[in-house]
Amino acid sequence: MKVSVIMPSLNVAPYIEKCIKSVINQSLQDIEIICVDAGSTDGTLEILENYSNKDKRIKLVHSPVKSYGYQVNLGICMARGDYIGIVETDDFVDSNMYEVLYGLAIEHQLDYAKGMFDMFVSIDSNNEVRWRHQSFGNHTELINRIVEPSDIAYIYANDTSVWSGIYRKSFLEENSISFNESAGAAYQDIGFMQQVVGCAKKACYTSQSLYRYRVDREEASTLSPKVLMYAKAEFERLLQQKELYNKIKNKAGFFSRMLGCFLGELKKVLPAVKYDINSEYVKEAYDWFKKQLKDHYTLSIDERNKEEYKHFLEDETKYIYEERRKFEVREKKRNEICDAIGTRSVVIFGAGLLGKYALKFLLARNFRIVAFCDNCTEKQTDITEKLPVLDLSKCKKMYKQAVYVVANKNNSREIYLQLINDGIDDSHIVIYPCD
Repeated sequence: MKVSVIMPSLNVAPYIEKCIKSVINQSLQDIEIICVDAGSTDGTLEILENYSNKDKRIKLVHSPVKSYGYQVNLGICMARGDYIGIVETDDFVDSNMYEVLYGLAIEHQLDYAKGMFDMFVSIDSNNEVRWRHQSFGNHTELINRIVEPSDIAYIYANDTSVWSGIYRKSFLEENSISFNESAGAAYQDIGFMQQVVGCAKKACYTSQSLYRYRVDREEASTLSPKVLMYAKAEFERLLQQKELYNKIKNKAGFFSRMLGCFLGELKKVLPAVKYDINSEYVKEAYDWFKKQLKDHYTLSIDERNKEEYKHFLEDETKYIYEERRKFEVREKKRNEICDAIGTRSVVIFGAGLLGKYALKFLLARNFRIVAFCDNCTEKQTDITEKLPVLDLSKCKKMYKQAVYVVANKNNSREIYLQLINDGIDDSHIVIYPCD
């Protein structure tokens, strides 16, 4: 068995079929598929049972514990493959993902091999809009070459996806690497990846995008007010258990990840608790992160995060107030967008990254998006696409009553003037705010 693919599930009936089909139809057929369900009640289990009856490579396991970490650990213990892959069951994978990664891993005898991934939102059950996640930003020197991750701070800080790769099973066993078996399905990837990176001697990140990561699932764990508590549980485990902390060779990378996680999760949870740091969801984790980071945040390799945390330490009350004001301004602008659109259809002017986030925002509020508009001819597509990217002349002709939502970080004013000069009424133009 070359690769064991572990698929933990709990109530993902709308997504599970697309996910399991993408794994079954891999170009690398010498795989086993370990589906570990934690008591689904929405039809997920029945769908999995149906597929396991048809394909002998599928092993359906019932987890007695509702814990993502427990489910994956159970799958790893059962796995017979040389390498382990993990697929989150509201996502799906490219048809040659495991052939590409396994070939790379075997050729170079890697501890792990990973690819890039696309984020996506569903337009309907058969179509989605994707965009590439830039995992390592401008650090192209880390891509398409053999690296020793344990020495590279940037990898500790920025490799946050367990599901975009495969891991040699013997490597995990030799280094006693496992997931935290905390309740639920949130943030257990933090501890796992810090251990993996800390112990790995040979790895490779291919530039090929092989995984499709869903970002439009409203009930996802990352939207919970408990996110700061979940993150604390992972870092606390790594710091308190000496054998785990000692696996982390590059402490600058570790504290970079910890600082970035604290700032990011704090901004998510504060609006949910009305900016009350004494909330039951915030207080304990908030105080713990402050204490742990106070003497270590200067180790971070991210200068922006260091400056932000310094500002936070200088005046916490002011920092929280400023975050609240930024959030309120952004929400006000977004509400104005919704009011301006009303019941009309939408053309998103800008097919870049901000345009994709505007699409996610508008789809979540059930607006009818009919097309993207973009001046860049390289981005334009055939008109028959489900959500085409067109030039302005075609949009004007086809969607005469549409509202244009301008989503361009650097040129929104110029685009606004272009629309006005082309005869689009001001009442049909709104500007999507940059976060």
